[in-house]
Amino acid sequence: MGFTSDKLAHSFAYFVLSTCMGMSLWIDWKMKSTKITVVIAVAIFGMILELVQGYVLSYRTFEAFDLLANFIGIITFLATGKTVKKIVVRSGIFIN
Repeated sequence: MGFTSDKLAHSFAYFVLSTCMGMSLWIDWKMKSTKITVVIAVAIFGMILELVQGYVLSYRTFEAFDLLANFIGIITFLATGKTVKKIVVRSGIFIN
């Protein structure tokens, strides 16, 4: 199928998921280093969803490009995590 707007949506969704999980672990759980936890958890989540779509659900299919798009979203989180964290801290939105 290739890289379509659906794949951009996958990338964005996994970037948002990774960012939310990272901020939650950092703010709520007070974890200092969250990146490896986020990467592993979100990557496993994405792989399980794709496997379920491919082998359990008859009306969905497994797509390797979906996995690639998911990983691009996770990598985007890794690349922008510190910047997003600084923006959130400066905004004071989530700080108790």
